[in-house]
Amino acid sequence: MNKRLIFGEVFHIIYILMCISLWTIATLLIRSGKSGFSLAMGIAFIIGGSSSFAVSMNLIVIPFLEKHHVLQLLVKQTLIAVTIVGAYLYWYFFHWATLVASIYFCNWTFKWRKTIIVLLAIPPILLLISHLATRPPHIIDIESIRYKAGMYMLAACLLFVIGCWKERNALIRKSRVRTASVTIMALVWSYSMDFIGASRLSFESTGLIIESNDLWQFNYLLILLMLVSFIVFGVKYGIWGIKIRFEREKYDYSMRALTLGTSILNHSIKNELSKINYLNERTKAYLEKGLHETAVEQLEIVDQVTSHVLNMIHRIKEKANDIVLVERPYPLRTMIDYTVQSLTPVVEAKNMTIVWSCEADGQLVCDIEHMKEVLNNLCLNAVDAMQPDKGILEISTNVIMKKLTIAIKDNGTGISADNIENIFNPFFTTKRNPDRFGLGLSYCYNVMHKHGGSIHLSETEYNKGTTFLLCFPGKMFKARQILS
Repeated sequence: MNKRLIFGEVFHIIYILMCISLWTIATLLIRSGKSGFSLAMGIAFIIGGSSSFAVSMNLIVIPFLEKHHVLQLLVKQTLIAVTIVGAYLYWYFFHWATLVASIYFCNWTFKWRKTIIVLLAIPPILLLISHLATRPPHIIDIESIRYKAGMYMLAACLLFVIGCWKERNALIRKSRVRTASVTIMALVWSYSMDFIGASRLSFESTGLIIESNDLWQFNYLLILLMLVSFIVFGVKYGIWGIKIRFEREKYDYSMRALTLGTSILNHSIKNELSKINYLNERTKAYLEKGLHETAVEQLEIVDQVTSHVLNMIHRIKEKANDIVLVERPYPLRTMIDYTVQSLTPVVEAKNMTIVWSCEADGQLVCDIEHMKEVLNNLCLNAVDAMQPDKGILEISTNVIMKKLTIAIKDNGTGISADNIENIFNPFFTTKRNPDRFGLGLSYCYNVMHKHGGSIHLSETEYNKGTTFLLCFPGKMFKARQILS
């Protein structure tokens, strides 16, 4: 058989596989990804595959069916119309879909995000309407949209870089860099081959005419590279939100990887036991002084602390493997009251001060046991960072851009710039105490992301203090109505 003919047949098969591969990845992303980024990337892959679909149908499938005389005129016209729609989707909306994905990749949750995403779709829609009004629908003039699409793709590439740069955790950053690198490479390649390399598409009854430098024929190399990346990274690390969804559940992998359940258990109960020791000493002192009522109050606090410890022990399997939340509405002020009350003996023993305020009050939908433990970890870390007789711990609640925030602020030593990117890593700690396992903040991070929220190091300064901020989605908090 003629070698050129064999190459042509192989090329046809490869191009059909390109379309199937892209749509397969898209299906996995949409079905497996729970984040907005995975959904946006899935849509981008569907739109990206539509160009391969349009080309393969017009250059391969339709000619094959005609050759074997099994294609009726109406069916042919329908197939061509469908492929034209696919081509329009790619050349007019692929750059928009990738820009949307990059916005989600940055984990920006600003108030007008959805509105901005919709507004970004308006220019491509107007360009499409203008094109259909001034040109025959079966002709796509790529030159007229080349630079406008390029602006969107350039912005997408920059946002992918920013998304990697703003990630402070070294482990997560590596995963995001892998995702961003493959995606940016695909964007640059697609723009070079399809938007710069091609100038015009004509869907004629005699077939598809592509006016280009013919470099688009090598797009199968890009698809092959993306498939390899998807298989290798997806299985071993996770990419585009598949396998290990670092973008939304960043520490599920780290916590599942920890087999040291006893260490985590020790960390969970250690803080509470220290409180019980303080309370026990204070109770003895009150009894010796004859202050029986005050001693009873201290014992009531002990009862609350021990109840919390028992609940955490029963839930330790969740904490060591994968946290499963038991969410219900819970009074926010009651949760803060418990935190302050259980911390009081520790703070008083070091002659420190607790200042707290609830500017926001109402019902928070959460797993109360895990949230008590999160607040407990953050507050005890703050106490450890402050000097006796000088420490001031501030706890406050507020609503910012419809999100509930809980701030934990201290006037301690602060966190050095070298350690900031590692603070959420499991087992990382700057404390020399052998009882400190470095699990507290990684656990807090995991719990907050399970709630659909986040934890941020809001600010830190040497010898001036640190502020951590817990943020909850607005839908999880119902503010208490104040009667006038």
